[in-house]
Amino acid sequence: MYNHLEIKNFRGLRELVLESLGRVNLIVGPNNSGKTSLLEALWLFHGPSKPGLTINVTVFRGLEPPSALSPDVSWHTLFHKLNVDEPIEITGADIGGRSVRLQIAVSKPEVQRMVALTERAGAEAAVGPSGPQLSETGPPVTEVLEYHYQMDGEPESVSRAVARPDGMEFHGPQVRVPEAVFLSGRRFTGEKELADRFTTVEDSGQLSFVLESLRAIEPNLESLSLGFVAGIPLVRGDVGLKHPLALPFMGGGMVRVVEVLLAIARAPDGLVMIDEIENGIYYKNLESTWKAIDIASDRGDTQIFATTHSLECVRAAIAAFSGERSAYFRLHRLERKADKLRAVTYSAETADAALDMDLEVR
Repeated sequence: MYNHLEIKNFRGLRELVLESLGRVNLIVGPNNSGKTSLLEALWLFHGPSKPGLTINVTVFRGLEPPSALSPDVSWHTLFHKLNVDEPIEITGADIGGRSVRLQIAVSKPEVQRMVALTERAGAEAAVGPSGPQLSETGPPVTEVLEYHYQMDGEPESVSRAVARPDGMEFHGPQVRVPEAVFLSGRRFTGEKELADRFTTVEDSGQLSFVLESLRAIEPNLESLSLGFVAGIPLVRGDVGLKHPLALPFMGGGMVRVVEVLLAIARAPDGLVMIDEIENGIYYKNLESTWKAIDIASDRGDTQIFATTHSLECVRAAIAAFSGERSAYFRLHRLERKADKLRAVTYSAETADAALDMDLEVR
């Protein structure tokens, strides 16, 4: 669980430092202040051996996956002001003071040089000090995206995305890191994927605390199950009626809430990033939603980073984390002046006082 984060040269974030992080972190600020970029950077931070995740970030923005994958579409837009000459750097420190660092950089081989990675199925790859080496065979390479990842006291690992005229290749060692899940504010999880996540969580034995969390919103909920309607898998809830109700019929944004709670259950000791968390949730259910998130993230020791544009959502979070629960919550307001960005951090108590003074937090 991170206590400190620093992000450099990622999208609109020339440099951003977040300190005094909590288990549950709510990010606010005006449009174009970098809220979504912060979540995307964290998601890539937890995929240090998966440079192909840069393509998924494009989809999070509401765009269709590009039919012809190219560096311009897939990763140039990740760099501050599209300047690929300055690497992206993301560093984090956990509550024990241990540090983790990820550097993302672009290299451009000579246009006429014919290169390929010499990894062979079932054979040891040619390696050097920084990982798999390029050899002069195969179709031309136009660009290489490199992930350099290092944890305290461990050797650096290097993963690469190799762009060729006919597509991309991804190479590098597998790095074991805690699970991270990103939930977009523009695209909700589809029925089939939600059913897959439900099955994964049920099989892992984590469904009980999802139920416990949901009862903060629907006290009559007795159980959750998976059923099929016209061949479509649907998560259903038993609220004491003749038969279980599919989530869309339970109202109050239950689909979105279950999406969030299943994501938390899938990432014990990991991270969940939720963009525009209030989307799809009835405003009167926001406080109980935050209480459900508090229960679920506490059970799984999962760190939450969420964004919102809604002042009602901010007030609901402060109310949910009042009293003894306040220690687990932080509100971070991003403020931009010219090209400089800073984060102002509030505890639940100071955020409540700031709202009473009409201090802008969105």
